[in-house]
Amino acid sequence: MHPWTAALLALVAALPFIAAAWTTVPRRLPRPSFRTRNGRVLWSIAAALSAVALTLALSGTTSLGLVEQSALLLFAAAAPGITLCDAVTRRLPFWMTYVLTAALAGVLVWDFLVEDGRTPLVGALLGAAIALLALGPVALLSGGGLAKGDVVIAEVYAAPLGMIAIASVAWWLVLGFALALPVALLRWRQHGRSHRMPLGPFLLAAWAAVALAVTR
Repeated sequence: MHPWTAALLALVAALPFIAAAWTTVPRRLPRPSFRTRNGRVLWSIAAALSAVALTLALSGTTSLGLVEQSALLLFAAAAPGITLCDAVTRRLPFWMTYVLTAALAGVLVWDFLVEDGRTPLVGALLGAAIALLALGPVALLSGGGLAKGDVVIAEVYAAPLGMIAIASVAWWLVLGFALALPVALLRWRQHGRSHRMPLGPFLLAAWAAVALAVTR
């Protein structure tokens, strides 16, 4: 795919997810830098540029099939907007999961029917299952510390990694929690154990790092 084509498609795909940070009702007051119109615009531009940059970085790989690369680029384009929405509003609307799941299902069904591609489908299902088995019990035992939105977005984002390498899903989850743990301990020390922080930004940052690593 031509770089300019990838950049344009990434921007188009990213915009609805970036807009969610503007339209989603926050769980608490947004961060001060996002309460003003100028602050929202700057953060939105940063998310859009991040989506383009990540998509361009992943579009250069030649080691993936069309299905794997298409899924990876779509999810990469959406990641910065989802990160922004979760960081600002402390919410991950379920429509994001529905859109990404529908797009991924369409690609997988097409590949299965036209190309008889069973391997990507099996990898996607195994990746999602690993994420559910890893995060589901944590969500049940954390008493709300890990929200349903975090679990379902992790399931969806595990699928494209599972299509490439099953082991990468485990490395992604480990890295995501490793990134979140120091920040969580600091927040708990400052605000007490009742403090809740969004996990989505850490998971998606780790996802981007692992995606870049496994496609090199």
